[in-house]
Amino acid sequence: MMLTPWLVAAVGIVELFEWRFDDIARECELFLGPKGFDAVQVSPVAESPQNENISYFDRYEPISYIIKSRSGDENEFEDMCHRCRKAGIRVYVEVVINNMMATYVGKDMGQVFKGLAGSEVNLTGKFYPAVPYSGEHFNNCDYSNTSTDAEIMKNCEFLFHHDLNQSHPHVRRKVSEFLNHLIELGASGFYVNAALYMWPEDLKAIYSQLKNTIYDQEAPFIYHDFNTHAGKGYDVFLIEEDDYHDLGKVTEYGHGLEMEACFGGGVALKWLSNYAGGDDNIGGPPVNDDGTLERVEPYPNKCGGRWTCEHRSHVVFGMIEFANLARETNVSNFWDNGNNQISFCRGQVGFVAFNNEDYDLFQRLQTCLPPGKYCDVATGFKIGNFCTGRSVDVSYDGTAVILISHTPTDRGFLAIHLNVGDGPYSGGVYQLMC
Repeated sequence: MMLTPWLVAAVGIVELFEWRFDDIARECELFLGPKGFDAVQVSPVAESPQNENISYFDRYEPISYIIKSRSGDENEFEDMCHRCRKAGIRVYVEVVINNMMATYVGKDMGQVFKGLAGSEVNLTGKFYPAVPYSGEHFNNCDYSNTSTDAEIMKNCEFLFHHDLNQSHPHVRRKVSEFLNHLIELGASGFYVNAALYMWPEDLKAIYSQLKNTIYDQEAPFIYHDFNTHAGKGYDVFLIEEDDYHDLGKVTEYGHGLEMEACFGGGVALKWLSNYAGGDDNIGGPPVNDDGTLERVEPYPNKCGGRWTCEHRSHVVFGMIEFANLARETNVSNFWDNGNNQISFCRGQVGFVAFNNEDYDLFQRLQTCLPPGKYCDVATGFKIGNFCTGRSVDVSYDGTAVILISHTPTDRGFLAIHLNVGDGPYSGGVYQLMC
């Protein structure tokens, strides 16, 4: 396998956290594919412990690499991959390969725990017979023998999880076998959980054993969980993000914090969730009385129950369409008021403006779009020739009077593109001198 993974051609990945596989497949067919998304990320699929007190933590407690989770079994996973890909959606799997099930304070170390597929584990000897792993396959960190925070993070247990030694040949083989099996079933890529806690040379060795994907015959798309803002008491900035760039993409949490600082106006950053309610630290997904996941209502219905489905918001799928149109264009006609109001064109296919001041943005600006009426995707969408939100009238010179109030109802931005105008668009480029 080539170590440099292919780059995603489209722009939108939706994480359907804790969804059932059959509900994900249906979402691919009815919504994600038709709306132009590129991929769906699914929760960890490896066997986790049976737990009466259901928590999302369960997903990050692998007992084996058998595909059996609350979302479904191996057959249902494979069916989901095929149905999603037929709808034009790739499936990326979040994988937990840094560790196995944790030993929490107060847990009976001698107790045998059972997984959802019936596998057993004895935490005392770090014995996971369904893999199999035993004590020799784990790091036994002695803090007195470590000299840097990087060594502590990568060689010691994180939150009491039994830390796998990825330099061990057996561990590398079992992890690569697990990932290759997911590829054989239809996975197109992986989101590697806790990548920050593994040595890049070990990950490189594991990735070098991976097969090409069955649909594209290319290396799987790999992106890494890399949270240098975790606040775990380590100097995480001793970990070099650049060391992981040759292995795949890096989802640096700090990027979101910096974007929030620019556009959030001081509002606390909140994690988006696919379901509402519950504590962010210990909460679980919506479940029935028997512990099975609640079904998600199919589009165009509302999600139902405690599911919220942010990705079905017109703002999200409207901007996915914008991004798909604009991804091969450059920024032009950048304007700002010298502070917190900006606008710019994306080639001759889209225009966006932001207002982060405590007063209205009211300005005639160049949109680089053909003349006509356009629906703002920030406040609504287009139905026929009708806008459910605000509209923008573009003059023959490509300019328009842009009004974005400083009130929350205007969302602080405006976005229009060729596909939400009142004229036909055949995919060509309108020749407008900007």
